[in-house]
Amino acid sequence: MREYSVKELIRINELFESSSSVRFIILNKFVQIEITDEEGIVYPYTVTKREFNQIKRNFYIEELNEIIECGLDEDLDMYTKINAEVSNFPVEVIFMDKNVPYRQFQCNFEELGFVYNSLRIQRGAC
Repeated sequence: MREYSVKELIRINELFESSSSVRFIILNKFVQIEITDEEGIVYPYTVTKREFNQIKRNFYIEELNEIIECGLDEDLDMYTKINAEVSNFPVEVIFMDKNVPYRQFQCNFEELGFVYNSLRIQRGAC
């Protein structure tokens, strides 16, 4: 099975959200998705069950953007907490506002790398 980058998963999530129809088959460890766009073009993907659940809840578009927005907020302090016991979500991203928990997110290491890279680019553009 092909592994997708976070950027590719964002694109799949966008297609999923704007699709005219979605067909999926749950396999043993994976999910086969066929996304049909407004023009009738079918895009087939095989993703992990975790990725499919993240796509269904719009994680790759909304939640990653929320993490990045919080990371750009100068009033918030960002901390990461690693828990190797949780295989699908080993990283907890915690934002504190004056030592009071503000928001918490869970992700994996590749998603965290995407967030850090996005923050670096955004801060460089300011």
